Amino acid sequence: MKREPVVTHETMRGRPVVRVELSKSKTALLDPEDWQRIADEYGKRWAAVSNGSGLWSARKATRRADGRVVMMTLARAVMRATDGQRVETVNGDALDCRRVNLDLVRNANEKRQREANKRWREKLDPNTDKENVTE
Repeated sequence: MKREPVVTHETMRGRPVVRVELSKSKTALLDPEDWQRIADEYGKRWAAVSNGSGLWSARKATRRADGRVVMMTLARAVMRATDGQRVETVNGDALDCRRVNLDLVRNANEKRQREANKRWREKLDPNTDKENVTE
């Protein structure tokens, strides 16, 4: 029988956080309220999976309502992402599944457009509405 993963409750920068042991000596970080819900809905055992380029994520095989078995990422479970929604990480670490690090977007183009709009707004001078361009 496989043992339960080690789950520790800690404080990180003054906020409570849960550190969950995964396979391959990796750990995932979650907010305590999310971990309790996910442990109840999906179970406590999650696997660390590499994308082959050194980036890791926590995944688990789950059965969908239509009966298909799919791989669910821990980040998607935290954000309750539906089909057509994408979960991206702010700091690039997919094992950091705290809500402060996750961003839910409908599609990749939406996030790129938001970033482009932000860069454009930063280029405009808020006092004159003219571009700050040095020639």
